[in-house]
Amino acid sequence: MRLNKNRGILICFGLALTHTLITSACVSSSRTIESATPTATPDSSRVIKIGDLTAKGAWRHLQFVDENDCFFSTPDGIWRSTDGGKTWEAVHQSADYQETITRVQFRDLKLGWMENHSGWYKSEDGGHTWMPFETPLSSSGRLNNVNFISSDTGWIAGAALRSPSREELVSGRVPNVPRDLLDDLTGKVLTPVIYRTDNGGKTWSFQTLPSNLGSIEDISFVDPNYGIALSGPEAFHTRDGGKTWIKVKDPRNCVDEGDGVYEGKPASVYLLDSSFQWIAFDDGRVLKSNNGGQTWTEAQPCDQTRPVVVHFWSQDHGVGLGSDGYLYGTTDAGNSWSKIDTNKYDSLTFLGNQQAWIVSERGLFRIKEK
Repeated sequence: MRLNKNRGILICFGLALTHTLITSACVSSSRTIESATPTATPDSSRVIKIGDLTAKGAWRHLQFVDENDCFFSTPDGIWRSTDGGKTWEAVHQSADYQETITRVQFRDLKLGWMENHSGWYKSEDGGHTWMPFETPLSSSGRLNNVNFISSDTGWIAGAALRSPSREELVSGRVPNVPRDLLDDLTGKVLTPVIYRTDNGGKTWSFQTLPSNLGSIEDISFVDPNYGIALSGPEAFHTRDGGKTWIKVKDPRNCVDEGDGVYEGKPASVYLLDSSFQWIAFDDGRVLKSNNGGQTWTEAQPCDQTRPVVVHFWSQDHGVGLGSDGYLYGTTDAGNSWSKIDTNKYDSLTFLGNQQAWIVSERGLFRIKEK
């Protein structure tokens, strides 16, 4: 369990934890949540306990890389299970504050990435040793997300730094942009960036986005061509591996345009395949597409609160975790949702479109489709 720093420490960007699997979501003030929450009779028989988790923490993240092998992480360490989560072996422990973990992602049993307070690291031996993960964003910018679909092909996403434009400086020396899009050290403005590699990170290709303000917080690909990226209130999709990114056309029929009303922003995305996708917002809205992102519709009716993290087994059947911590199910492609269990949970994780698991302080649970 070694953290190898011989090649230098990456710059710490002071990122807040933004796991899409953790259900911390803002709720729109335009809706009365109590009256909009689904109230169907729970079916707790669909939630089956596998075992206890080995540690507690400010957050708990679980990731399965195949049916039996999975990784569990908290701010204090990483554990691995080879029997589907019944027993656990420690593979890495945080030694001090600088090594406090903020996120972990594994591609398979060997290849993984970790962010802690000192930067990003890469492991090629299942998390036992870690080397600095060097990218075009290592020296300037913010690396927020890593997504590899194979050992060679992957994407990194985050924000680069640019000088403010004349229009942004029109009101004075401080750029007229949201405070969270300014870099504290340089006073420069964050601009969203995505890079792709096809040789395991030896070289990276810059990909152009239809926006010059913001930061990519999450990026997901279902195959080498189709992917979706989330950036603040915006979302982008690609059908050519990132050569062309197109802004998602949000109908916004369910958005209250009144002054001072929180409009919500994308919280997570789920890609069933290259045709069917869902984008869940932190205010209960859900966008869905059945033609590869060419058109998007809002789940109806507008006044129902929906999960902020979703998983679908098919075009119609899915589960989701709400900002209230409850687990919900849908049988109509995400329009209506009913409560599955009366217990609360922390995070939802899944392996492809076949299996899904849920985590809480009570342990690890598998979710049955029906």
